[in-house]
Amino acid sequence: MAQTNQPKKRTSALKKDEPKTKKLTPKEIALINRTQLPPSDPEHELNDHFEKYCSGLFQMFLQKLLRFMEIYAGYHTRAQIMEMYGVSKNTLSEWIKNKGLPFYKIDKKVLIKKSDLEKFLEQHRKVLIHLFILYLPELLESGALMTAA
Repeated sequence: MAQTNQPKKRTSALKKDEPKTKKLTPKEIALINRTQLPPSDPEHELNDHFEKYCSGLFQMFLQKLLRFMEIYAGYHTRAQIMEMYGVSKNTLSEWIKNKGLPFYKIDKKVLIKKSDLEKFLEQHRKVLIHLFILYLPELLESGALMTAA
């Protein structure tokens, strides 16, 4: 007997004599939605378990969100620092890359600890003051510090 390489015909899950499911009318849907299942019904119990499960997930989500907010309360984003101190993105990148401002990268987000930023600014403020004092005589002689009267 020769075998043929013809694909087998797919048969649907429904047999010809089985009725297809009927599409519900809006009135039937409204009636179903208004119907309450009795408490002893397994579907009602399943609904209760599902509701408790969702409530538990929501509570867990809230706890994680609060923890996240608590952790990141001590940090600034680059955008926050640029806005607070009026520095450009390039200046902030220079502080991080070349001046040693510590940073943390989490999911492509650069975070800078508030205390690290304050220490960094204090250290560099002292350097600027020393440079200003060092070059003050030259600045006075050149008239660069004179204001228009």
